[in-house]
Amino acid sequence: MTSEADAIRAIDWSQYETAYGSASGVAEDLIALFDAPPRSTEAASRLWAGLCHQHAYVSSAALPALKFILRALQQADEQLQIELLDILLGFANCTWPPGKAKAPAWKHELYEKLSSSAAEIRPFTRSRNEEVRGFAGDILEALGQSAA
Repeated sequence: MTSEADAIRAIDWSQYETAYGSASGVAEDLIALFDAPPRSTEAASRLWAGLCHQHAYVSSAALPALKFILRALQQADEQLQIELLDILLGFANCTWPPGKAKAPAWKHELYEKLSSSAAEIRPFTRSRNEEVRGFAGDILEALGQSAA
């Protein structure tokens, strides 16, 4: 976890924003994703609210956060998987279609990185948990990709 925490802290989060303003608190929430519940699920809830507010707004801090969310997803328990997949679905919903002319460059980059991470999301479509399967399938569908 130290290497994850170091990598997260190495990012200048003040250069990014969330739905509530400065992204300065994002680092600690991302680090908490690698902790045990309830700290990890509480952090995921805050990230959902700030990074992809109600699936209607995606913030610039989503771009550097994506790789850490994907890493946490791979080792998360089912409840945290649901929370993290919900965040990723918000990213997908808020960046599609990718060719929006007025979208900032970081939003296009977020879409491309998320789309290229489909192989990391696809295995969750075979989860024994219905919510995990549903979120993973919805993400792939929002990205225009197959669950197979």
